[in-house]
Amino acid sequence: MDLYLVRHAQSANNANIPEGRVPDAPLTRSGERQGAFLAHWAKSAGITRLLTSPMLRCLHTVQFISKSTGLVPEVWVDLHEQGGCISGISATTYKGQPGMTAAEILERFPGYRVPPEIDDQGWWKSQPYETPEETEVRADEMAQHFKDEFGNTNETVLCVTHAAFMQFLIGEFIGHPQLVFNWVGTVYNTSVSHVQITGDEISVVTLNGVGHLPETMLTK
Repeated sequence: MDLYLVRHAQSANNANIPEGRVPDAPLTRSGERQGAFLAHWAKSAGITRLLTSPMLRCLHTVQFISKSTGLVPEVWVDLHEQGGCISGISATTYKGQPGMTAAEILERFPGYRVPPEIDDQGWWKSQPYETPEETEVRADEMAQHFKDEFGNTNETVLCVTHAAFMQFLIGEFIGHPQLVFNWVGTVYNTSVSHVQITGDEISVVTLNGVGHLPETMLTK
């Protein structure tokens, strides 16, 4: 399989100072433009499955790709950002928030495939902050899930997810979950990392590709 890990387009949290951050930020106008450039690239990438984190910035980013490819986005809760859906700007003030409910997702993004685990309690269900150690475990489980479900197929899967979680996930793929933070580089908004999986063999083809974006559109 070919797996494209894509960071969401620029969100309001990316553009704001920490004190202005919100639990589930929308895209900025620049983010919407990035989404359009990403969708143009995705149209010719041969994508067969389209997956997304349940966070608003990813749900909106994947909408551009869905329109260009005709694919229906599938919401996978375990693609969410490290930490979960939380308010607060530091560990002492973090507080778990519900996250969007299935009804809220479908009202804004009709036709998306939403799993039954997302109910009227939201997708995060106000759980506490997810620690980096817990994220590492989730990334390991997701890496194994991709191998099991897609490893011996010809699928081309695109996942819209988040910068920190992408780094954890790539680290699990290469067997060095901590080392990856030292060499993965800047994860720009809508950057694309390409991983090939054949059975148990894994190759990282590209990291943080931004060839689809004009240089003036690079944000992080």
